Amino acid sequence: MSRTALAAKPRERAIDLFKGLLVIGMVYCHTLQFFSDPQAYPNGQRIIDLVNLITFSGFVFAFGYGCC
Repeated sequence: MSRTALAAKPRERAIDLFKGLLVIGMVYCHTLQFFSDPQAYPNGQRIIDLVNLITFSGFVFAFGYGCC
């Protein structure tokens, strides 16, 4: 292969920021899962499920975007 074919693409800061925000969201969600009390906050599980869905989908998207 030629050298140009093996050259790395420049990093995109936007996707790095996106992944960083997803990590913060995932840490927040795991903290809620560990410390939440379903009896005190009955709707808390819905929020946790929503954040889990958003962050997981975001990680899958970022992985697919980064592989292209």
